[in-house]
Amino acid sequence: MTVALVGVMVVFGIGLGSAAAAGAHVYWTAHSAIGRAASDGSGVDQGFIATAAGPGGVAVDGHHIYWTQGVGSAFAIARANQDGSGTDPNFITGLGTEGAVAVDAQHIYWQDYVDGAFTIGRADLDGSGVDHAFLHVAGGGFQGWLAVDGQHIYWTWTTSDGAGYIGEANLDGSGVNESLIALGAGIQPAGIAVDAQHIYWTEFNLPGQDYSVGRAGLDGSHVDQLLIDHAGEDADGMAIDAQHIYWGVPADHAVARADHDGSNVNMNFISGIPSSPGEYYPSDVATEPGTLSVSKSGSGAGTVASAPAGIDCGQSCSGVFEDETSVALTATPGPGSVFVGWSGAAAAREPRRARSP
Repeated sequence: MTVALVGVMVVFGIGLGSAAAAGAHVYWTAHSAIGRAASDGSGVDQGFIATAAGPGGVAVDGHHIYWTQGVGSAFAIARANQDGSGTDPNFITGLGTEGAVAVDAQHIYWQDYVDGAFTIGRADLDGSGVDHAFLHVAGGGFQGWLAVDGQHIYWTWTTSDGAGYIGEANLDGSGVNESLIALGAGIQPAGIAVDAQHIYWTEFNLPGQDYSVGRAGLDGSHVDQLLIDHAGEDADGMAIDAQHIYWGVPADHAVARADHDGSNVNMNFISGIPSSPGEYYPSDVATEPGTLSVSKSGSGAGTVASAPAGIDCGQSCSGVFEDETSVALTATPGPGSVFVGWSGAAAAREPRRARSP
């Protein structure tokens, strides 16, 4: 006799309106601290983690907060629990510089400097498998910030003679394209963020505009370097959630926010961010990713896996994905079992999209 295996997926946050999702947060770097606030701007805590030693980049997954930091010439990636407890200042050590950090469902990535050249490092989420030169990029130039989605890693960089580019590679390090988007001579891109449709970035020295926010398709098409044409002096690191883009404005000690289409710009969404003379904070901004969870019903046996990776149920029945990532689920019945179908949100024909909880 065969026994039915019925998969049920519960998707947190589907159908979010204009109001901020309960429990979602935005994070930023500050003087010796990581700050945090609710995604509607309330509950500002400028010293959420008060032991960050000169933080550079910051990234968040469903469990931890990561940031780069340095004292003198000793650079490292620090990690804390998402509630701010359990800080490990030496989670990954031996970095050659202090800069960008990004995270996906399987790996942490960071800006590094090895043998006189900028690289992108990578490690497993538990800190093992450290590779300080996972990708060699931007030969002879200056590498900026990083972003990842379910398929690619993206970075901003500037050549030694001042031309700006956005690069791309597959998550396994193959398919490197250092000129996915050519921004032009004299353009210096900085922060970068991605969602399911677009790449966003901050840039400096666009003729007549100084600092701006740009946007393009994920394939590098439809480039708009003036999505937001007055993005604030020293516009820097970026983040994105289901409704907004965020970026640091160190000259104003603020985090700015706008809608995805560049409207409703708020240059002082979070203000009063601590910074000492000679420092540029907030240098980076991060948001919490979305979480998808799967449960199985019936007395049968089988597994459910996701693409991109993150759910393997069996063992791991929830996964963390960047906001607006399309997630395909595949059910595989075990011997003597039959997969009957999906119920709940997974019954929809379209792939599920992860959104902030």
